[in-house]
Amino acid sequence: MPSRVLKALGFSSAAAALDEVTGRRGYGPAGILLGPLPPPQSILEVPLGHVGSKLFTERVRAREYVLKNSPVLFHTESWIETLLTPQEWLPPSILLFVVILVSLVTWGALTYPSPTFADDRIHSTMYGFISLLIVFRTSQAYARWWEGRTLWGSIVNSTRNLASNAACWMNDDARYTRVIICTITFAYSTKQLLRGRRLDPTEVQGLFTKNEIDRINSVEHIPMLMMDEIRRAMKFELREQRERGSSGSHLRTSDNWDMIISADIKALVDALGACERIAKTPMPFGYLAQLRIFILVWLITWPLGLTLEYGWATIPLVSVCAWMMLKIEEIAVQCEQPFGMEANDLPLDTICVTIERNLLEILRRAEYLRTHDDLVDTKSFKARILKP
Repeated sequence: MPSRVLKALGFSSAAAALDEVTGRRGYGPAGILLGPLPPPQSILEVPLGHVGSKLFTERVRAREYVLKNSPVLFHTESWIETLLTPQEWLPPSILLFVVILVSLVTWGALTYPSPTFADDRIHSTMYGFISLLIVFRTSQAYARWWEGRTLWGSIVNSTRNLASNAACWMNDDARYTRVIICTITFAYSTKQLLRGRRLDPTEVQGLFTKNEIDRINSVEHIPMLMMDEIRRAMKFELREQRERGSSGSHLRTSDNWDMIISADIKALVDALGACERIAKTPMPFGYLAQLRIFILVWLITWPLGLTLEYGWATIPLVSVCAWMMLKIEEIAVQCEQPFGMEANDLPLDTICVTIERNLLEILRRAEYLRTHDDLVDTKSFKARILKP
């Protein structure tokens, strides 16, 4: 390439341009990623063919750390277990304020009685209207919760497909190992992104060095960084296979393996975008504001139609009804943002640990088969899957 063209592109020499194209420059002075991450030091110390087993064993504590604060979804077959859950009996924070207002209105209605207060038909009519609004609110919140669970189910399946396809079609051991590590990190970083946090170094301990984690956290969108790393690995693997004529390799390859893995990557990116849409798009503020105003006004004015018949018993009667309505609305608030750490949120930590265990198992199995080529044709399928 002519020197004037290289200078116009910002390169001092042809070697600098080659480094930029092949991705050997690492990070720039501003912390911007210019190429693929270097291989982690913890992996370089282990002979290829045993990385999966080492990581599977050494990351036990890291997985326990992830699971320590994970929300847990309880099964609902048992009535006793449901009724004995203390957190479900806790009153909403606004309930005390509502009870105070109800008590004041009840005192006023008993102190200054009026025949017009005895007509409760307006509140009975409004009760059906408000109940309909609450049902719609909870159904929309649950729809967001279930969509989030469906999307994470898609992430689980796509990460398994991506790791399995990479281990099958990529010839370079270090490269497909890197792909699987980046796929595991994609799951952890997606979880933290949806919670508005950076990548936790403890969660990926052993997968990357401390310096690598600091560089990763300098990037704004870490999950897409992991996808870019996987795409770069695919590009170099595809180029190397074409140059070496990998059709004669001990591994059977296909002209379309890159398209298969690209489909898995697309599925992960699509699921990531859909999860971000849920996390960044709350329910319309106007709808929530009007619903809460209607509930509050209805509860506060309801004692006016009950005091002449129930007297001071109006206060506990309305308070119990307020607790039911406000508790359902509080649960809807938790369900509409399903990626947090509340009791009713999705157990993303457990899902990420499941992804890691599955992908490391795929890596262990692939490493074992590649170091025992004779098993491919001479041993049974049972012998292959029983030996990690």
